[in-house]
Formats: sequence, structure tokens, C-alpha cells
Amino acid sequence: MKDSASLQHIIPTIIAIVFLQTMAFAQGPSTQREMVLQVRGLTSEMRDGLANELQREGHYRIAFACVPAGIILLESTDATRRVDQQADLMPVVHRRIDPSAIRSTNMLRRDAEAACAEARNQ
Repeated sequence: MKDSASLQHIIPTIIAIVFLQTMAFAQGPSTQREMVLQVRGLTSEMRDGLANELQREGHYRIAFACVPAGIILLESTDATRRVDQQADLMPVVHRRIDPSAIRSTNMLRRDAEAACAEARNQ
């Protein structure tokens, strides 16, 4: 009877530990799937070159781009991949776009689309 009482206390503790470890693993180093870049002097050639480079790499794609506003929204194509997105992605971006022209931003997709609409209306 003493063993079953001890077991009743140990089992919930084990379940809690497993649950917390599972949640920590699911979050991984970076769960963000999108990254918005503002690029000074963005051209359609820069955008297209980057799109081709990303397609060859196979881990990211351009989900939205607006040349007039200088905005590129990059998206992971693999939801299970757990890496530091910026560290993984920026070397690829820098092969096509001068690093001094790029600024990473916390802009959301809807904000990027609104900025694009505004730039196109000017």
C-alpha cells in the first residue's frame, strides 16, 4: 500500500516534466516563420535574384515583396526546421543584396502590405 501511495505522487510529477520538456522542444530556437526586410533601393532584379537563390537553397521563399516600398517578406518553407532564422537566412540574402542596404524590422505582414499600398499610391 505504501508503494502505491508513492506511485500516485511520482506519476503526476513525471507527466509534468515530460509535458514541460515537450513544450520547450516544440518552441525550439526560433518558431518565427516570417521575417520582413526593408531594402533601400530595392529593384525587381534584386528581388528576382534573391527569389532564385532562395529556391536553390530550398529552406525559404519570398512570401511578399514590394519594390516601390523596398519591402521583402521572407518565409520558411519548412515548419519543422528549428534554427536561428536570421543567422541562417542572412548569408543567402547578402549574396544578392548589399548588407548596408538591408534593415530587418518587426513589421507584420499586414503592415508591410499597407506600406506597399501607400508607396504605390504616391
